[in-house]
Amino acid sequence: AKFLSRIAGGEWDAVILTHEAFTRVPLRPDTQRTYLDREMSSLRAQLDAAAEAGMARNTVKQIEESLANAEAKLQQQIDSMDDEIGVFLEDTGIDYLFLDEAHEFKNLRTVSAIPGAAIQGSAKATKLHMVLDYLRATNESERVATLATGTPIANSVTEAYVLKRYLAPQLLEEMGLDAFDNWAATFGEVVSQLEPDPKGDGYKYKARFSRFFNVPELMAGYRTFADVQMAEDLNLPTPPVRENEDGQRGETVLIPPTPAQRQFIKELPHQPWVRKPGGVLKALGEGLRASVDLDLVDATEALRNLGLNVTADQVMSRGPVDGG
Repeated sequence: AKFLSRIAGGEWDAVILTHEAFTRVPLRPDTQRTYLDREMSSLRAQLDAAAEAGMARNTVKQIEESLANAEAKLQQQIDSMDDEIGVFLEDTGIDYLFLDEAHEFKNLRTVSAIPGAAIQGSAKATKLHMVLDYLRATNESERVATLATGTPIANSVTEAYVLKRYLAPQLLEEMGLDAFDNWAATFGEVVSQLEPDPKGDGYKYKARFSRFFNVPELMAGYRTFADVQMAEDLNLPTPPVRENEDGQRGETVLIPPTPAQRQFIKELPHQPWVRKPGGVLKALGEGLRASVDLDLVDATEALRNLGLNVTADQVMSRGPVDGG
């Protein structure tokens, strides 16, 4: 409260906050209720559309419960706000947001019938979306924020859609693609293919977002709000990489497995837990770790001359490159 009072009472060009402090800056209850009502109404409309598109009934019920819990939690936060709060974001005079490491706010709640595409949502992402919504409502310009990140799309194609919701919601509305599944149907293809069942019961068909379509149109919309800097644009210094005999960057060093590694991998399918739920995934993980170094799976007789150790020996034997 003291810090917010200093913001509101000063003539500042900029105010620097940590991510944690930003998520704690309060908005007025009326502002939060307006956002909550509109956002939940939109999400439920998207859920209805996803259900009509064939979303599994149990998935629909889970998302309905998730939305209800999220709404109740936000409403509880609004109702429990300290009556003694004297300064809100609306009182500070802040009219623009510059957010560094913006990928930490990528988990904005998203409803989708596509397996693996939906996002449960996080409180910090909801807070950012709420602040941007307020800034747009109170400023003449639609450009109210800069989000800086080196990994705008890290794990899921849904993150590209979330970026547009943050920075260009008017574009999604104009194109009639404010619902994720509509956006995905326009710019992507969903493919069903056989995948190993996590429980170890053979294979099952899973629908996944496979690839992008209409890429020129997608990038044209993306470039309306994104300033993309590639490595060749920045011309940053990078360490040299040796070429192999075929002229390709990097080199491959084959390390024969030890008897202990062979024995460990051979025994994995016969472990008592392998047929339990999640056992196959656990076995895959332990096998991958053991192939690097048996120390990674807490083996009692791990040999220390493989994987990471061989890499370290290779590096040390070559000495410094180009002065370091």
